[in-house]
Amino acid sequence: MSATSNIIRDYENFIPLAGQKNKPNSNPNKPNLRKAKMNVNLTLTKGYRKKDDFLVRINKPNFQNAKNERKLNFNKGLQKKRLFSTPKNKPNSNPISSKAKIACRKIRPHPPFKVSCFSLDPNIKELIVIFYKAVITKNSLKKIIIQKGTRMSGKKQSKTRISNRISRRSMLQIAAGTGAAGAAALGLGSCAAIGKSAKQRVTEGRINQSIVYWCFQEHWDIERICQVARHLGCKSVELVEPKHWPTLRKYNLVCAILGSHGFEKGMNNPEYHDMCIKELRASIDVCSAYGFPNVITFTGFRESIPDDVGITNCVNGYKKIIRYAESKKVNLCLEILNSRVAIEMQGHPGYQGDHTDYCMEIIKKVGSPRMKLLFDIYHVQVMDGDIISRIRQYKDYIGHYHTAGNPGRCEIDDKQEINYKPIMEEIVRTGYTGYVGQEFIPTGNPFKGLKEAVILCDV
Repeated sequence: MSATSNIIRDYENFIPLAGQKNKPNSNPNKPNLRKAKMNVNLTLTKGYRKKDDFLVRINKPNFQNAKNERKLNFNKGLQKKRLFSTPKNKPNSNPISSKAKIACRKIRPHPPFKVSCFSLDPNIKELIVIFYKAVITKNSLKKIIIQKGTRMSGKKQSKTRISNRISRRSMLQIAAGTGAAGAAALGLGSCAAIGKSAKQRVTEGRINQSIVYWCFQEHWDIERICQVARHLGCKSVELVEPKHWPTLRKYNLVCAILGSHGFEKGMNNPEYHDMCIKELRASIDVCSAYGFPNVITFTGFRESIPDDVGITNCVNGYKKIIRYAESKKVNLCLEILNSRVAIEMQGHPGYQGDHTDYCMEIIKKVGSPRMKLLFDIYHVQVMDGDIISRIRQYKDYIGHYHTAGNPGRCEIDDKQEINYKPIMEEIVRTGYTGYVGQEFIPTGNPFKGLKEAVILCDV
């Protein structure tokens, strides 16, 4: 459920407290009870375990201050020997009628709402809120006042009154009709709509999305990246060291895949088998303890090892550990990496498992349902292409996906060549239930790029 749904739901529950329309006989000169303020805090709640990302806390208006103010003005009126002045538009009304006195004693507030927004992204310049058919835009880092049925701006506020009764269905229809300007994106920097879309987070949920930590760790610490993941609707932050897993658990996230040995020294060389098996066993144990599904593994660099010999060595090495992985119900995911791009972390010249068919031959010869392929879409595009056909061909062997734009392992926007929407749709059609990790290197605003990627992959 989105932050929009949260705030609509809580506001609907609050409607009975919002007061009724002024009665015709109420005294127009009584103290303005609309000054009674109600605080609505839109903040990420620590330890919040429910499916919703944000908890809207509504505090009661300060009725006592309003009541004291009314009493003070009432006493001042007595000293001036008049209780109330006659309204200009109602010359026949009785200012000292019993009904007017009773109405004066009643507390029927129409309070504005003081809203504060918690934002991660300092580049966001506006806060967009929809409430009772009103669209309000203000600086997200300042406290703003939102009055029911009015639009806060530099211009004079509209005095048109709007019915207190509005259904959630009507609210959602209003939100959809306002387009990008009416996106009720509250909190964590998603306050401004992106482009022409009002979509701010995962809504379909047919792709389980994950964030690869190493790509963003120079921008965010583990606590903040978990907040971003929860806000965008991602279910995992992956390749995170186990020491940070309690933080993942705090935000109800998983680590979709865990590291083990490196990609330079792998199973293709028997000299490294003992080291690789030790690292794999340790990662399998900790994933099994936490209930996390996958451990990553690599063929290693060639080091003058022929390709056919590399396959044989890998198969022999993985057969020494795969039964243990089966007993712990953890997958080993062999990743394909490109060997063409000679730029750090964009390519790995010398890596032996640099083609999809090569890695698949190893996986098939190991012959275990726990031996899987990590299908990195960026690396496959660089080395093999024909991505959708390969997904269809090897769908039963794929245990994890990674994304990135090509060329440059950049954001997956419209400035790169891979068309991710039909790829994600094909992944859904294959019945895949694992995770898709966003593994691009941000070239601009990391939050903006990540949000666009998450929304694009939510098909």
